[in-house]
Amino acid sequence: MTIFIRDLPRMTVPRRAAGTGGLLALLALGLAACASPSGPTAMAQGTDELKASPETLERLAAAADEAGDNAGAARLYRRALAAGGEPLAAHLGLGHALLETGALDEAEKEFNAAAALGPTRVEARLGRARIALMRGSPSTALAILAEVPADGQSADLLDLRAVAFDLLGRHKDAQAAYAAALGKAPNDRRIRNNYGLSLILTRDYAEAVGVLRPFADDPAATARNRQNLALALGLSGDMEGARAVAQQDLDPSAVENNLAFYERLGAVGGARPAQAGSGSP
Repeated sequence: MTIFIRDLPRMTVPRRAAGTGGLLALLALGLAACASPSGPTAMAQGTDELKASPETLERLAAAADEAGDNAGAARLYRRALAAGGEPLAAHLGLGHALLETGALDEAEKEFNAAAALGPTRVEARLGRARIALMRGSPSTALAILAEVPADGQSADLLDLRAVAFDLLGRHKDAQAAYAAALGKAPNDRRIRNNYGLSLILTRDYAEAVGVLRPFADDPAATARNRQNLALALGLSGDMEGARAVAQQDLDPSAVENNLAFYERLGAVGGARPAQAGSGSP
């Protein structure tokens, strides 16, 4: 059984195996999935960096991080700090790189150091909120995000807030936050993916299909985009549509296993669940 779950900003979410419980129990498994370390790309390797200035080290670190070499990025950010580089940017970059490797305690220390240097910068709070979500503490994440003033409400912040709401069962609050995030970043695949999955949690399958289909159908779509659309189609009862989408990435046996699972899950789901109360954290 292949099923893709929820994204957090700049984070790789693993595939989850299917269970036999209800829809909410299944999808909730992946909402706060932890980051999986990216394999080194050798992006940060080379002898030239030994002579590099702090500014160059920070640029190399950012490039390594973008390429997925998070461990190499962390090493370079540490070297930049030791060489007298700009500390706020280096602590933020190091915190992000460590977070992507799953070193949450070390990442938290770096974000705290960045917050002490730049208390008005939002990035450190976003990093701490991501850590809280990855630790399974959505209430803590909401409390951290509530510290950000209204003019700092970025699409990433709204996406993190929405994921926290979903984890707390406040799906309508989550969906309002996703919609606001898409208003700021209408082409963000991660936010659209999360929004669609939130709609699946409330069994709004037709609306979920409408949210997920645009990016699942375009040439830049990923397997995750397509398989989440297949999930929404299958749960809505459109098994042929789900098959047509799923078979773009999966072998015939996996497709049939998924379709059978969608049928079982749809039967278990029953009526749309009552919504948890709205309101601010």
